[in-house]
Amino acid sequence: MQAWADHVGVSRDDLLEMLSHLVFRTGLTVSAERDHVQTLMIAAGLDGSDDALQRGLGCVADWVQGGKRLVPAAEIHEAADRMGLRRSEPAAVLVVQAIDIDPHADEATIALDWVDLFDGNDPKLRFQPHDPAGWTQIDRDLIDAAVALENDGWRSVLVRGALRQATFFRVGTVLPATRGHTLRYKQGKQLWSTDAPKAPIVAPQALPTPVSAGTDLAVAVGVAVDPTTAVLGYVQAAALPIDHLLTILPAQGADDQAVASAGQAVTYAQKIRDLVRGDLEQHPDTQRIHLFLAGPGGLALLLGHRWNRTRPTVVYEHLGPGHGYTPAFFANA
Repeated sequence: MQAWADHVGVSRDDLLEMLSHLVFRTGLTVSAERDHVQTLMIAAGLDGSDDALQRGLGCVADWVQGGKRLVPAAEIHEAADRMGLRRSEPAAVLVVQAIDIDPHADEATIALDWVDLFDGNDPKLRFQPHDPAGWTQIDRDLIDAAVALENDGWRSVLVRGALRQATFFRVGTVLPATRGHTLRYKQGKQLWSTDAPKAPIVAPQALPTPVSAGTDLAVAVGVAVDPTTAVLGYVQAAALPIDHLLTILPAQGADDQAVASAGQAVTYAQKIRDLVRGDLEQHPDTQRIHLFLAGPGGLALLLGHRWNRTRPTVVYEHLGPGHGYTPAFFANA
């Protein structure tokens, strides 16, 4: 150790202090790290595009090659302005680790971790907590996180993490549009935001199926796949008090590429909600909605964000092909 310290020209204590901050993160890919940096740029209110990242990397490379070791904050801000990287106000980062660990959770404003609550050794096999009471803990943690973000003055939130449909929806409901929140989520390479300008789409289909077992409404949102058969089978097997099932599909039918942009996602979320509101107008005795989702996670987030003036809603998690559903969260509309 002393020979190492002598080689770099510092004291042994200084070397040990430096090494105490050294962390090796193995198993990370360049593409994943690029995506991670772009997410941080978005959270900081900067342009998170591939082009913006390249310009930022070029600026940092110039600093390094020029021998700069300390860069004052003012110089960083000046560089961001000069390169035209600023796009919006900074956002809080909410990391939701439901079915897998986020390697950069320590950077979040708030990080939630429920992986140990779930069954399964592989994220692809984690559908529900091993104890049903786990849903209650998850719900309580989400509500507490929303309160903490509001109390700290955050109204713009970037959501990150590995989670499924029902949890996406619930995140949207605890940080709703009615309370002035703006939510962002990277859906693939795109940034989907609740304040994205609406883009035109052909009106979705609303297909009712009679059940006649009560006064509640079941809603199956089938953007990626048509879940009608699976949902109807579950509703009947579970003897849910449903009057009818309303399946909402894209005009051309379910397709995993039906939503092509953030603007279309915003439009879909509003039209889906409005179709449900229209059904409630026709059936004013409806007491509760049972919601089943099959589509992009970002759309479930945007839908939950706008799920107001409907009815108290139970949102269900799909347990995989042939395994039905389980109730996950209860949301007041």
